Amino acid sequence: MLMARNGSSLSFDSLNDDVLLEICSFVQLIPDKVADPYDRCSESPMGSGMISASKSLSLVNKHLRALVAIKMFRRLSVAGWNAFDSLDVIGDGIMVVKYARLFKISILESQYKPPPDFFYRLAGALTRMKKLELLSLRLAECQTKNLAEAFEKTNLSLPCVQTLVVDNFCDFIIKHCPNVRTISARRCEYHQLRPHHHVGELCSYSVNLIIAAGQAPHLTHFEMYERWQAKLIEEVHEHMPNLKHLGMPGGCYKDRIQVIAQVLSRFKILEELVLKDTCCPNFHCHLGQWSRLRRLPRVAERTKQANKLADEARDKIARLIIQACPGIKSLWIGWQDRAEFVKDETDYASIVWEKRTRVRIGE
Repeated sequence: MLMARNGSSLSFDSLNDDVLLEICSFVQLIPDKVADPYDRCSESPMGSGMISASKSLSLVNKHLRALVAIKMFRRLSVAGWNAFDSLDVIGDGIMVVKYARLFKISILESQYKPPPDFFYRLAGALTRMKKLELLSLRLAECQTKNLAEAFEKTNLSLPCVQTLVVDNFCDFIIKHCPNVRTISARRCEYHQLRPHHHVGELCSYSVNLIIAAGQAPHLTHFEMYERWQAKLIEEVHEHMPNLKHLGMPGGCYKDRIQVIAQVLSRFKILEELVLKDTCCPNFHCHLGQWSRLRRLPRVAERTKQANKLADEARDKIARLIIQACPGIKSLWIGWQDRAEFVKDETDYASIVWEKRTRVRIGE
């Protein structure tokens, strides 16, 4: 029983929403460790502990439960198919998916295979997420056929999804998200690909994903962990000529940056570009690996020289990009170096560099 200062009793129903939310902010929610121990995922599992906490709150006051449910279950992260089962086993499963805005699920290959109906139950849960805005899907390559079949047979449609974070071989999901605006594809390990997964020098998974992404009418942002090479950029431009954001922050540079810039010049409305750390001209040292200079004599002098060459290299690359793409507004080189292009009245763009950690799509 709550007591007011004057000694009169108060009920939860008499408190306004701000007070109730303040009370709920002191409730610590600890998810149960129900994730598959053989399923590696960087996200914390969403287990029955979170749902049980919701039940405890509902025993106190139903209005309290309804009030915090939106924030409590706004971001769901599931690691392992048995963790996903907690959504169905526990009675609040429908409420959980009802309020989901961000849903991350990782079902990687392990010694425990999902039950035959798992993929259909996953499709059913996604169908109930009427206001889902971001979907992050990570699964083993061998599971794509079953999941694609389940999505197709259940006529899955996610019209509210604006952001997709998937593996390169999950191109089938794009057609189920007709209003997607941002697609980020994870790294595809080349040593795990069989020979028929390559189209010439290009990975067939990447090509298929690019073709599928080109069918999304509202797509403006596209990122892929691939090697920077002219042929791949040409594929991107052929299917997605109206991109505003393009990034390939992983892999290496197969072609020279000058060749890549020529292809990038075909994107007429490109506003932001994300490049991987490149090589410093005439220094032949990776920008992110200069710590090895400490093993050389005259450390301070060599480090100063390396930093100077790094700044010159970044400026040279930035100037090359702004010449190829006059409409570009910002350029990332790696995860922390960001260049902003500020144009004056003569349309000359000055380069302003800043150190800022780039946020990954979907985080």
